[in-house]
Amino acid sequence: MKKWIILVSACILSITAFGQKRGKMQDKKSPQEKIERQAKRLTDSLALSPDQATKVKVLLLKRQSEMDTLRAKRANGADKKELKGDRKELKAGVDEEMKAILTPEQYTRLQAMKDEHKEDRKEKGKNAHEGHNHGEKRK
Repeated sequence: MKKWIILVSACILSITAFGQKRGKMQDKKSPQEKIERQAKRLTDSLALSPDQATKVKVLLLKRQSEMDTLRAKRANGADKKELKGDRKELKAGVDEEMKAILTPEQYTRLQAMKDEHKEDRKEKGKNAHEGHNHGEKRK
């Protein structure tokens, strides 16, 4: 009987734990909320003036709108190479506009933040693939 109670308790705990994890995943933010959060993070990290913060937010909204257009094209079967080029152009355009909004010091700090973020993503990807033998053929 004791084993039975322990087994049922373990099952309930595991179900609860998985339910909470899934709940967080489903708790996705809207694009507007993500942009608000990103604009606030940039404002705080780069010490933006109110005018700069407004301009950055407008730029982020514009970028989001253009990315949504590219995603819609992809969903409709557009050429992947063409879309990749479009994304690169968009990224370069946003970067140029950001450079015009920020001071040289702020822009340098932004580039450092991007580089750090890129390194973090590489590290996460590297850790996610540890223990997998991608080079070996399956039998």
